[in-house]
Amino acid sequence: MKRPDQQTRRSAWLKLIRAPNLLTVPGDPIAGTLLALSLSRTSVPDGGILYVVMASLAFYVIGVVLNDVMDLPRDRKQRPERPLVQKRISKDHALLACTLLSIAGIILLACAGTLALLVGLVLLLLVFGYNLALKKTYWGGSISMGLCRGINFLLGASIVSLTALPVWVVAAGVTAYIATVTAFAKQENVAGAVSRTYLLTIWPVATFALAIVFSAPGGHLTAPAILAALLPLSILTVFTALMASKLASAFATPADKQTIIGNLLRMLLFWQATYVLLSGLPFSWVPALILVTAYPAHAAISRKYTAS
Repeated sequence: MKRPDQQTRRSAWLKLIRAPNLLTVPGDPIAGTLLALSLSRTSVPDGGILYVVMASLAFYVIGVVLNDVMDLPRDRKQRPERPLVQKRISKDHALLACTLLSIAGIILLACAGTLALLVGLVLLLLVFGYNLALKKTYWGGSISMGLCRGINFLLGASIVSLTALPVWVVAAGVTAYIATVTAFAKQENVAGAVSRTYLLTIWPVATFALAIVFSAPGGHLTAPAILAALLPLSILTVFTALMASKLASAFATPADKQTIIGNLLRMLLFWQATYVLLSGLPFSWVPALILVTAYPAHAAISRKYTAS
């Protein structure tokens, strides 16, 4: 039986790392790997996908922990419930966790291959760059956050090949979507309408269409795979349109916006399922199904631990 202080410490760490969003991280490299496999017709090194998924999770945790370390002065005023503010976790322990996870992530990527290591180092530098400097500017912070997700997708593809143009199209689309969500999240503590919310619906549809167009010369993507991918894409499109309309409401409260931002981050699972299915590989429906069923799990965990 765990002692109360152990439970409290574990709860603080889960809150610090924004536990619900951990479920949205592995799908990026998995989708990148499967799509690259489908387009290049090559093989994956033994253990490669496991290495990049674990490194991806490590780098994500570094990002959110370092975010709270750097935002500590502001959070003392605006978010007094955060674990570092309440001193449930010390700043030194948070920085130690970042250091150890950085080392672990680099070792894992070295095992995955040279290209994966190079892409991972770019991602890690971007994570630190965002938290130390880039997030201080409106668009610099939003774009760099989007790039973290886009490069995370490329991290999965890097253990196969980065030569297929549709892989880069999807990475760019994910980047644009998360950059937009991040920009809107900067307004979540203020009541009132958010402008240009239509972009939330444009990015998924435009990305999918361009990925199909640019894959046409090679002919690797099959009609059944495209039709299968349309199902999660349709859900994603309808849902983001609904969330966009709510964000655009003049009556949106900070609490409403925080819920909407969490929902939009959760929809990354449908982004990932779309491109897992688009790969058309045998049994691709298995990871796609896992990603989709992670949606209610994310929602359940979000009731206890905030996603933003």
